[in-house]
Amino acid sequence: MDHLLTVESTEADAVSRLTWTPIEDQDVEYEDAALMLGDMGGVYLFECRTCPGRPYKDRFDCS
Repeated sequence: MDHLLTVESTEADAVSRLTWTPIEDQDVEYEDAALMLGDMGGVYLFECRTCPGRPYKDRFDCS
């Protein structure tokens, strides 16, 4: 199965945000979405694109 989508409770912390934010946007104020999945975990979706019916699977984890 191929990884299709990840939804996390937080977008990034103060340190890791700098690694993925474009340079021109690093001065933009961070706005939290206030999303909480479990106890700050995430949901991961997987899909098999080669199987009939394209089955999918999800995984939910908590930190």
